[in-house]
Formats: sequence, structure tokens, C-alpha cells
Amino acid sequence: MAVLATGNRGEALDLVQEAIYKPVRHYAHRSESEWAPLLYRILQTAIRDW
Repeated sequence: MAVLATGNRGEALDLVQEAIYKPVRHYAHRSESEWAPLLYRILQTAIRDW
């Protein structure tokens, strides 16, 4: 998703890494079943902001 949006593998990997780091830092107390939707939402926002 990120590679298609950015057209650049390096930029896409940076966005994905940032998207993974945020839930770990802010949502560690939530159940694992909530993480996937959070990750996709954060990644979509990061791509939009990029």
C-alpha cells in the first residue's frame, strides 16, 4: 500500500516503520486484536500526510 502510494520503496519503508512504532508506543495497553486496524489507520494517515 505504501509503495504504491509513494512510488518509492525507501519512503514507503520509512512510513511503515513509523506506523508500526506509534501503536507500540501509544497503544501497548490495548489487546492485539485491535492493533491491525490501528496500524492500517495510522499508515493511511501517514501516507496522506506524506
